[in-house]
Amino acid sequence: MAIVYIEGFDLVGSTDDIEFKGAQNAEGNYLPTGGINGGGALQLDTDDNVVLAIARPAITYTTISFWFKTISLSSAAFFVSTYDDLTVFSTVEADKHMSLLYNTEGKITLYGDSQVFIAQSVASVLVANTWHHIEILTHRSSSGNTEVFVDGISVMDEAGDFHEGNLASSVVFNGVATGHNYDDIVIQEDGASQPAALGFHEIEALLPDGAGTNSAWTGTFADVDDPLTASSDGDSTYISESVLNDKHDFTLDDLSGSPTTIHAIQQVIEARKDDAGIRSVTPFIISNAVTGNGTEVDLFQPYVVQTDIFELDPDGAVAWDTASVNALQAGVEITT
Repeated sequence: MAIVYIEGFDLVGSTDDIEFKGAQNAEGNYLPTGGINGGGALQLDTDDNVVLAIARPAITYTTISFWFKTISLSSAAFFVSTYDDLTVFSTVEADKHMSLLYNTEGKITLYGDSQVFIAQSVASVLVANTWHHIEILTHRSSSGNTEVFVDGISVMDEAGDFHEGNLASSVVFNGVATGHNYDDIVIQEDGASQPAALGFHEIEALLPDGAGTNSAWTGTFADVDDPLTASSDGDSTYISESVLNDKHDFTLDDLSGSPTTIHAIQQVIEARKDDAGIRSVTPFIISNAVTGNGTEVDLFQPYVVQTDIFELDPDGAVAWDTASVNALQAGVEITT
């Protein structure tokens, strides 16, 4: 199992930041305090959409989990679909694969390839202007099936491949005139077995709050801007360094509670270079003095955003728990 996308809409200040963090297209209105847990959310209106390109093996098991709220049930509307194209949203029905639509009664309909009707929930499961937890477990193969959960209850489980073989390559969240709100999106992929349903989940942003183990760079945690643009002061405050292999890291906020399961940690950095040479940095985390490295990223004069997902605690390669997350440090190293 691999978590391939996480977005809680808390470390963003605009829809541009959602694209910086990995979406291929992000429109709509960013709501700084409109989320399921009081943080950020994204509202999509008419013709708005968010496209997430997911690199997939030939036969893929996928779990798509998110919180969803529609402001109105006055008309039927699609709210999540999979498409052929990795980067460009298309309204051509031949490019659309698995889709979910709700109707004016709050029932959910599952459509397959080219918008072919598959099944509809027996009960009305959506209420207007109410946050609902949606999970889609789907297997793209001739022996596959798709199961849909709403608020933890399975509302349909249908056998068949609704993705036209191996073509479905992006997950698209759709908007309508009355507004669709989305929060805490998590996508899991696996080539061998179906990732389990997450169940009710929350993505929480933990920000730098103190000095860590390494402090070779100039600046402190107070110089790190967050979120990316909403309260960022641009280049007025920052940490900086030019010496190869110099590291700098920080302690982070504690979790607001003690979750039963912690599925993953995602580290987000925003950085740029200001000289003419080639520069790259590698994000890293430190857990109980054990370092876990992210992916090296090349820097340019415009800012670059890098996200790295750590599903296991590097200290023992075990599942995260509250104590290990609360003691976590995160930072960056100049590696080129």
